[in-house]
Amino acid sequence: MDFISAKGLGWLSIIGGVISFPFLHVDHLLHIEHLNYNGTSVSPPPSRTSVAGSAEPQQPAETVLSVVDLSQNKEKKVRELIENHCRFTNIGNVEGQMACFGDRIFKYFDKGQVGKSFIRKDIKNHTRPYEIFATDLLDVKANKAEDNNLFDYEAVAKIRLTLKKREGQVRTQIITNFYGLKFNGDTPEIVYIDRIKE
Repeated sequence: MDFISAKGLGWLSIIGGVISFPFLHVDHLLHIEHLNYNGTSVSPPPSRTSVAGSAEPQQPAETVLSVVDLSQNKEKKVRELIENHCRFTNIGNVEGQMACFGDRIFKYFDKGQVGKSFIRKDIKNHTRPYEIFATDLLDVKANKAEDNNLFDYEAVAKIRLTLKKREGQVRTQIITNFYGLKFNGDTPEIVYIDRIKE
């Protein structure tokens, strides 16, 4: 048990084992001394000094991320990429959408394995008939893919899709996409995307 006595703080009273400070002003703090359970002083640890006797400057501690921190950081990057992909889709930015994909795509919806040129063409063809083609990301969850040699991380995104064909009515539906992502250095890239049938 560790008690603290304060000197120069007004007065200190101990009543029934309770320490009370009737008034405590930090600007009056002159000295704080640690006492152990039997009332003897415990001095603070000595500061590190060099051979000449002057105090050594403290070196900043190195930041070392644990495996869990690195994994959470990657999961965050995966979620951000999915958010960006939806945002680029929402504003009709084809190049932004293309930047989210890796060079090799193992599955692109029901089209299977395709190249980026196919995806660019498909995006333009798919959105062309619509006056409104809007996506709102409702939720995204990401985690490390276990025992998978195609991608490092997987994500599931719930998206509200709002469509309006020219001369048509507005139609809204909720879709769920599955994404497989591989890291290229520090950057995740979509290499697998498919619709989850509900």
